[in-house]
Amino acid sequence: MMTLPLIAAQVVSRTVEIPDEDTRAWWRATERLSGDDLEGRDTGSPGHARAAEIVARSFERNGLKPAGENGTWLQTLRLDEVAVAKPGTRIAAGGATLRFLHDITLRPSAGMPRTLNAPMAFRGYCGADALGDVRGKVVLCYGWRRAGLTSAAERQDAVEKAGAAGLITIADPGFTVEPTRWPAAYARTMTLPGEAAPAGDRMLVATLNADALPRVLGKGADAARMIADGSAGRPLANADLPGRLVARFDVRTRALASANVLGLLPGTDPVLRNEIVVLSAHLDGYGHGEPVDGDGLYNGALDDAAYVALLQRLAERRGGKGYRRSILLAAFTGEEKGLFGARHFVAHPTVPPGSIVANINLDQIRPIFPLDLLTVHGLDDSGLGDAARRAANALGIAVQRDPEPERNLLRRADHWPFIQAGIPATGFVFGYRPGTESEARYREWYHRRYHKPQDDVTQPMDWAAAAKFNRFFYDMVDIVADADRKPAWRADSPFRPASAAITTAQACPPDAAAVAAVTQAIRGLYVALAREDPARFAEVTSPTFYAYDAGERFKGAELLGLVRKGRQAGMDFEWNPGMINAHVACDMAWASWENVGRAGPAAAMEPVTWLESATLSRRDGRWTIEFLHAGRAKKPN
Repeated sequence: MMTLPLIAAQVVSRTVEIPDEDTRAWWRATERLSGDDLEGRDTGSPGHARAAEIVARSFERNGLKPAGENGTWLQTLRLDEVAVAKPGTRIAAGGATLRFLHDITLRPSAGMPRTLNAPMAFRGYCGADALGDVRGKVVLCYGWRRAGLTSAAERQDAVEKAGAAGLITIADPGFTVEPTRWPAAYARTMTLPGEAAPAGDRMLVATLNADALPRVLGKGADAARMIADGSAGRPLANADLPGRLVARFDVRTRALASANVLGLLPGTDPVLRNEIVVLSAHLDGYGHGEPVDGDGLYNGALDDAAYVALLQRLAERRGGKGYRRSILLAAFTGEEKGLFGARHFVAHPTVPPGSIVANINLDQIRPIFPLDLLTVHGLDDSGLGDAARRAANALGIAVQRDPEPERNLLRRADHWPFIQAGIPATGFVFGYRPGTESEARYREWYHRRYHKPQDDVTQPMDWAAAAKFNRFFYDMVDIVADADRKPAWRADSPFRPASAAITTAQACPPDAAAVAAVTQAIRGLYVALAREDPARFAEVTSPTFYAYDAGERFKGAELLGLVRKGRQAGMDFEWNPGMINAHVACDMAWASWENVGRAGPAAAMEPVTWLESATLSRRDGRWTIEFLHAGRAKKPN
């Protein structure tokens, strides 16, 4: 473990305001993660690393098992960042200076221009048929965000294909359900190494504050009328603007690393413990950014420190006591930059693929008014909706589908990568009824605090609502983790994968012969490795076999090649898999075991213990290994 600096937050605790101990304990953890000493927990920052250690220590203290890489609490991912820095950036339109991050902000990309001097053209909503000849021009588009006209992706695609030098989207002030935030905290973009360049990589992609539009359009233009018509979706006339966009961009790049924090609470049921429910929240915040009212530290208290703290509190309440199913608590990184931590975990799980049966994600939760209505993402898509309804109704909370789908909240939080992978997932938003005080508070929060420094531990709270949601969460986890059947997709869900028609939830009779065959296949793998026998290796592995060993992925016979290469370099290996705990469900199987052996230079091998697990499938009556995970644990005593 890293060493934390002993820095106390300079904020007086509000726990004296809270009537019950469970909510006080939750808020104490929230205050710790929201403290100024953690600097807003920006992805890849020292503050985020310190916060990750706090969460890992909490998981360890409360009886969880490390579920990260190589027996640790962490799963590290690497990211590439492109940023446009304020000091060296200058932007002028039609001779008027635009204040970077206040009047205009950018989507940085590696291929974007460093300087630009180009004519400007306004093209309404920027449908492909309305652009005309805009080659080499910077095109202004009205940023309509509701259904019925062009989407952001359609505008960008059309402008790029037309050969424009840049796209500036006018932020729509008429989209009052979630207005664009000004100033922007910063202009930074992250990508995974080797990821394809984003659309429009080589052109300027920017967003303009509607308040700055009169200066961009120049004298004689009716900017107010344009905004009124655009907000209403009325026709907008094209115009070539008299001024030019002249800009210099201070583009900076860097590579960074940031980690998910993962802890496992093993299940107690001999069969259901092989099914894992992931409970998640995101640890990262915005960090340091453009000051608002003199404050440049974006603490991210409700977004999302409070709900990482709720994961910690759940672990504390359980004290190491498992549910029937296993629970994986995940504090993901990189959510604010593009769901990177969740995407990486889903693509590279640290648990056996196929073992994750559901995700309950905590984000977008604002306990600032009474909780009597709860929006449940995916309410009608899977059995998670039924579990949410049951837990909510027992507490007098009504549930509803998302009443504002135009905000696209379903796809903006860490449950989305699970849904994309075919895993039932859900998240929640405090609901309100139109025209009520609750709606006013909700809108005010998004206007004044969302992704701003004002989302800190001093903000107004409804402690009764916070306690009620926490109780709902505990109860829903009880329902899902202890149910006889795992959550299943509904037949009419648009997210239901085709493979969901046949699931391992189907009843299969106990099959001792299958368990024996699974065990034999696993032991056969070590025979093949010891003998460097490709034929035997092919017999016990599937055509799509892959393995994670020492944090690296190996496909097919690459694992056999790794052993051969090691021996050629003077290393040697001995394996002795002990008792194999195998569980069979129809034509799928999961197994785990402790492998006590030796490894190192051939003349001086040292004892090593590996903790290993595998998934297998049965085809044509033969069991083969689909996936193997091996992590070095410790030397035996």
